[in-house]
Amino acid sequence: MGLGWKIVRWTVTGIVALVALGIVTVIVVTHTVWFRDFARQKVNATLAGTLKGQLVVGKIEGTIWGDLILEDVTLIYHGDRIAHLDRLRVSYGILSILSKTIDLTHLDISGLEIDAKQSAQGNWNAIEALASAHPAAPTESVGKSSFRVLVREVSLDHAAFHITRSNGDSYAFEDSGLGGSVYILKEGMRGIIDMVMQRFFSSEFVAGGNPGVSSVRTVILSTNPMGYANCCSALRDFDGTESLGKIRAKTLVISGDRDVATPFKGHGEVLTREIPGACIMHLSAAHISNLEAPRAFTSALLEFLRPAMTNSLEAGFEVRREVLGNEHVDRAIASTNDFNREFQNLITTYAWGTIWTRPGLDHHTRCLLVLAMMASLGRWEEFRMHVRAGLQHGLETCELKEVLLQVAIYAGVPAANTGFHIAEEELKNRKVP
Repeated sequence: MGLGWKIVRWTVTGIVALVALGIVTVIVVTHTVWFRDFARQKVNATLAGTLKGQLVVGKIEGTIWGDLILEDVTLIYHGDRIAHLDRLRVSYGILSILSKTIDLTHLDISGLEIDAKQSAQGNWNAIEALASAHPAAPTESVGKSSFRVLVREVSLDHAAFHITRSNGDSYAFEDSGLGGSVYILKEGMRGIIDMVMQRFFSSEFVAGGNPGVSSVRTVILSTNPMGYANCCSALRDFDGTESLGKIRAKTLVISGDRDVATPFKGHGEVLTREIPGACIMHLSAAHISNLEAPRAFTSALLEFLRPAMTNSLEAGFEVRREVLGNEHVDRAIASTNDFNREFQNLITTYAWGTIWTRPGLDHHTRCLLVLAMMASLGRWEEFRMHVRAGLQHGLETCELKEVLLQVAIYAGVPAANTGFHIAEEELKNRKVP
């Protein structure tokens, strides 16, 4: 029994020693220059014929156990060098392979150069080069196991892109590093959402609970981090200053006085100075001024787009007919004589042709304001005229009532009382419910 136990113990010890020796041998061998050259040859042999393009790895460093370095990686297609990578360091968890997951904890990319060209048929050489040389039929993948690739962090040190479209247009981009992009990719959009909102809107606007803020926040959180990072890098590196002087279109520059992302100094001022005839409008808002100051933004835009009036009198008659009706305007024109002609032209040109045509307030809002002011001033003939015209052009009973209730508080109950009597008379006469 004692001898048998010794034999078993020696056997187990020998097996463990052999396994340990084997592991040590494998680790030692995989760290040698010979093994790295052998692995490089095998990788290149495996890649040869796998892709439509030729992918060549110049040198392999590091270890296959979790920290692999590929150097001088080149992608060639039809004799042209499409892409080149000086150095790619891949850190990964080797044990994750057991769960069918390739867990890339970090990709460190250095010296990436891409020369992408589009053919006359619309195909890109870079995409074609990376396509499989022997695409498998759909049925061939049935029953085969698949791996999930998980990339946790990416860093890029210098990249250059040259893109040529089929029409001959060429674009070049160069980036010395994407530190901010790495943070986005690592933390996701939630890692930068608060910073983005502070740059988009003023703190008071965010604290006010405007639904537009929540909507923008939701959109940003659902944005692809890689796409957002690339767009930020492209906007940061793009410089079209030299082309501004070629712009001939009528241009309006709207700048938020509280915009920290693109402040007027260095941004809006350059556009205004370099674009011939450009106009500038300052708004009390941050970066997204059309949400923070929507009425001011829209008013500025409409005022800019509105054609210059060559005849305010003609424009005034058009608006006057729209608001008061043809019957009233025709009656006013018929009663015009040498004594009141200048006065009629005055009110038509300036009241109707200059003020009522402004885009900042619509005609319905201006009608409500006129009713409130006429009642407050006791100008009952004008009040009656605008009540009558308003009821014929969309003024509702509830709106008329609210205007007079407002008048009662701010201009006095007697004024509102008279206004209610006149309004009721016009409602009865026009049979408006």
